[in-house]
Amino acid sequence: MTVAEKFGRVFSTYRYRAGDTAHGSGEQAKTLKRDIPCIVADKRTHTEFVIRALKAGMVPGRDIGCSPVNLSIARALRLPMDLDNITARAWAELQSVDITRQWLEMPVQKLTEEDVLENADEILVVQQGEIVEQGNHQQLMERGGVYAGLYRSQFQ
Repeated sequence: MTVAEKFGRVFSTYRYRAGDTAHGSGEQAKTLKRDIPCIVADKRTHTEFVIRALKAGMVPGRDIGCSPVNLSIARALRLPMDLDNITARAWAELQSVDITRQWLEMPVQKLTEEDVLENADEILVVQQGEIVEQGNHQQLMERGGVYAGLYRSQFQ
């Protein structure tokens, strides 16, 4: 989600609509969050707020951003997503982390909100629709697998 900050206050911005991406894949994506002010929360808190937005009827790709987190939570809870409203640039961004339309449309067992919150710190590394690694950040970095390689390429 993108917000604009001016004089220490946060303002919503319409520069990027819900189905778009604030940056393209590539070099800019590696440094964008480093170079702009960000409001951050731990994964469980972020997940709680995404669930609240979804329960209030907001739809990823239409009303809220089409980030991997928003789409994955909506998928797990089997809530609507506006996949037709997601731009080609945003799809490219999603596909760079192996989130495809096919995967999002694949039937899944519905999880409860509690299940989603309980696993908020769990990272699933998906390649070609298959889970190839699973664990928290520290565990995955220690394993030195796909996640660790992706992380290092983005942040080092």
